[in-house]
Amino acid sequence: MNVFLRWSTFRIGWEQVVLIGVVLISLAVLFNEINYNLEGDEILSVKLASKQFSEVIADSLRDTPHPPLHNLLLHLWIKAFGASEVSTRSLSIVLSGAFLLLSY
Repeated sequence: MNVFLRWSTFRIGWEQVVLIGVVLISLAVLFNEINYNLEGDEILSVKLASKQFSEVIADSLRDTPHPPLHNLLLHLWIKAFGASEVSTRSLSIVLSGAFLLLSY
């Protein structure tokens, strides 16, 4: 059994190159504006997501314009990475990159 992989087995076509390029450019544009001050909706989301888990669920269900899943994910993200502007915005950037890859 050959445990070494050969480079010839990894063939990247032009579609994958374009996909990687689009994702990298998109993430670079999003990361460029990551350190600006939080705005109204972002502040409310961070405040809501910083509460206890049960409060996040209850308040998210009452707040109909905003998706509850985002608040729950943001709650877990804040627990793991903190509630700074860069940290809280990076969740959306990571999810955007994942969406671009999945939409391919």
